[in-house]
Amino acid sequence: MHANASDREFTALAMRATKSEALAQQAEAHALRAESIARELETRKRELEAREQRALARALLAEDTIESMRRSHSWRITAPLRALADLIRRAPSPAATAGPALLSAVRANASPSTSTNAAAKRRVDIMHADATIADLTLRIQQEIARRRAP
Repeated sequence: MHANASDREFTALAMRATKSEALAQQAEAHALRAESIARELETRKRELEAREQRALARALLAEDTIESMRRSHSWRITAPLRALADLIRRAPSPAATAGPALLSAVRANASPSTSTNAAAKRRVDIMHADATIADLTLRIQQEIARRRAP
């Protein structure tokens, strides 16, 4: 009877040992998976940090470029031409209705509208297509002087 109880105890211990080994193998597999995930996350973190550094470097380079452009003599000289080009791009093109041989510059009238409608009237200065750069530059300088006048 004593041997029978010892055999049962031994069998129970053997089963527990087998379960413990299986649990240990599972724990090892989970630990390996966790290490793999940790390495993957670390790699992703380094990639994101490198990306961020590249983006920061591009932003600083762009900042330097913009500052150089602002200090540039030619950039300041061509500023009125760029402003006029922006104005023409935003305004509806009266050249399309006036004919193909005309180049138009649209300028908002500074005086308020006398009608009940609050929209400002627009004045159109039409220049012929054969106008030279000197003509355009003179027009731009006149416009700048007009806007600066009190």
